[in-house]
Amino acid sequence: QRLKPPKLGWVRMRQSQPVQGEVRNWTLTQERGRWFVSIQVEQADVIPAAGLVPTLGIDFGVTLFAATTDGECVAPLNALKRQQKYLKRVQRSVSRKVKGSKNRRKAIDRLGRVHARIVAQRSDWLHKLTTRWANEHPVIAIEDLKVAAMSASAKGTATAPGKKLRQKAGLNRSILDQAWGEARRQLEYKTAARGGAVVPVDPAYTSQRCSACGHTARENRPTQARFECEACGHEENADLNAAKNIRAAGHAVWVARPEACGAEVSTRASCNTFSVKSSTSAYFSGILPQRNIPT
Repeated sequence: QRLKPPKLGWVRMRQSQPVQGEVRNWTLTQERGRWFVSIQVEQADVIPAAGLVPTLGIDFGVTLFAATTDGECVAPLNALKRQQKYLKRVQRSVSRKVKGSKNRRKAIDRLGRVHARIVAQRSDWLHKLTTRWANEHPVIAIEDLKVAAMSASAKGTATAPGKKLRQKAGLNRSILDQAWGEARRQLEYKTAARGGAVVPVDPAYTSQRCSACGHTARENRPTQARFECEACGHEENADLNAAKNIRAAGHAVWVARPEACGAEVSTRASCNTFSVKSSTSAYFSGILPQRNIPT
């Protein structure tokens, strides 16, 4: 429950998980008046498990953050949306202050703390969710979403201005608030640290294809939430149907890994990082990917 940085002596901290492995280095940083220390430890490499196929398909969305083939529908956190009213009030407070004044600097620091809290809430929620998925399913199929293109501005050009700019701006804000890219990044290194992998698939027509008979048509999805196949009459929640299509596509594109005799899926990450936040108390949290895994 304590850390001893050089020349600072013992510092109290709140530790959420044990430090497993050999400590290699650590970094002390400060953000918005709070102190963080990231500790990197080295553990034995995990051998990729042989003969695995995707056992979970995940369909990401805005109305539902995720729908899985296990029948789970995850409601979105909407961390930014929940703080939007308070955030606007703080932003107005900054705009009213005289530029270069101490009161403006205080207001800017207050705005930064609000944004930091939103980021921390989203990160904590995603870590808990992705860790549970990685522990239950070593190989996971997800959509290969191009978030940058999906959240691009619709303002157009001076000669060809865009339409419905307010609606598109709201949709872009909702897409970025879901943090699909961060969820994919966490799943990739967590499954790899357990001997598995994430299989990205082409998202085209996954919401229009019937998971029972394979019939693909735009009319199969009469509403946002309901899927009804015109060919076989199969009815299901549209997001759950899409998740099944994603898992099937993951099976099709999955390339078998080299056979590893006696390999087993590990339930422990091979390299951990713990972040300490210290004012009067401190916290340990987070996972750092092992080497050769995208950070």
